[in-house]
Amino acid sequence: MRPHNCNKYNNRGHFVLGGIMDKIYIATSGDYSDLAIIGVFSSEENAELVRGNDYGVSIQEYELDEFVDLAQKGYTPFHVILNYDTGDVIAIEDGNWGMNFLYVSRHWSKGNPKVIHTSVIAKSKEGAIKITNEKLAQIKAKEMV
Repeated sequence: MRPHNCNKYNNRGHFVLGGIMDKIYIATSGDYSDLAIIGVFSSEENAELVRGNDYGVSIQEYELDEFVDLAQKGYTPFHVILNYDTGDVIAIEDGNWGMNFLYVSRHWSKGNPKVIHTSVIAKSKEGAIKITNEKLAQIKAKEMV
């Protein structure tokens, strides 16, 4: 999909007629189960204008069609959990586009081993496991310094 034409300001603050919109701004209020979208805007300025002085409203910036190119090339998101000490796969699941995490914790089962959780984008489960093992090796190398 192509970005939509719109009127917007360029990076120098000048108004551009018929520019290309590549980002949207979503204003929300609340948390978790009571989260509500207040509005979707073509510029941060418009979102701030609607928010006014209500600092209970937060504004997030999103890239339009951010993951389309990757999906068209056959990539998919994965959530990978590996045993920290052995590198063995504990679980690999479908992930979510836009999730970005890497952390080490204790696993809730299987004798409570130390594990690494990652979100990765790869073409296969095998590729996702390889990427996670590389991240694990980087973490272990930093610990040795």
